[in-house]
Amino acid sequence: MIIDFFKAVGTTLVLTANIWGALLVLFWNNKISMPNRYNLYYHVVKYKKFTNIHGFLLFSLILLLVFQLIYVLTHLRESVVNTLTTFVGLFILLISSYLMPWAKIQAVFPKLTSSLQFPYRLTVGAWPLLLLGIGISMTNLMKKNIKLVNMLVIMGLVLAFAQNFAANYTTNRTRALEFLDPHHVVIIQTYSKITKHRKKFQHILRYTNNDQLFEAINHTEPDYMPYTKHASNATYQKKILNQAKHYHYQVQGSKLILTWHSKKAKMKTLPIVMYHQSRLTLNGEIQTKMK
Repeated sequence: MIIDFFKAVGTTLVLTANIWGALLVLFWNNKISMPNRYNLYYHVVKYKKFTNIHGFLLFSLILLLVFQLIYVLTHLRESVVNTLTTFVGLFILLISSYLMPWAKIQAVFPKLTSSLQFPYRLTVGAWPLLLLGIGISMTNLMKKNIKLVNMLVIMGLVLAFAQNFAANYTTNRTRALEFLDPHHVVIIQTYSKITKHRKKFQHILRYTNNDQLFEAINHTEPDYMPYTKHASNATYQKKILNQAKHYHYQVQGSKLILTWHSKKAKMKTLPIVMYHQSRLTLNGEIQTKMK
């Protein structure tokens, strides 16, 4: 099992090298701006009656977790896979919940408020393991072919499915009604600059598959972009997004071509983002001195 584990880890690293490799290059040679900061303590896994998104736990899921823990503790030697996945999954779930002293942790490591942002994100590694363990436990119980036990297992699964289905339906219905509301363009508009023409926005989403969406919406938070002492989030909004309308953009292969007309030569702030690896060519000449 240990050998297979390291094989899986190695294979994953190789197949994802195009992602983490590019990030290493960027972070090694550039000062990269991090996302907005969030209080870790307020974004943990917690119980909520009718919501199952963003780390909230429904009552039926808590029951399944309690059942799984009891079953594993009373059948430790029955299945090594079940025991291991359950304990690892519960450990991840525990450290992503309010039981972890996130307030103290973020006081010691403040950068986690922008890099991790939401501790409930850690559950992406917990739920596959926990659901696998629950499936193994229920399968083993039903193999004993005891009628009452089979009925309880089926009822538990139906209860969990029904409550999650109801919560998902409620959330999706709320989002759909907000989308159909003529007074709204989008639900969250704090991170984006979006056209006020709702019908135009709807048409782009429903009937087009080109770059029109990027003309109607702009991400105003320059997450993971390079920054210097001369640049900030406000600079990105003022110098990039607000000035883009005065230029013509064209993409050719790996090149971004920017054109504009000016009556005389003068200092110019271009609405582009420059990484350490970027090359700027002006009128056919590569520029080396620039801010």
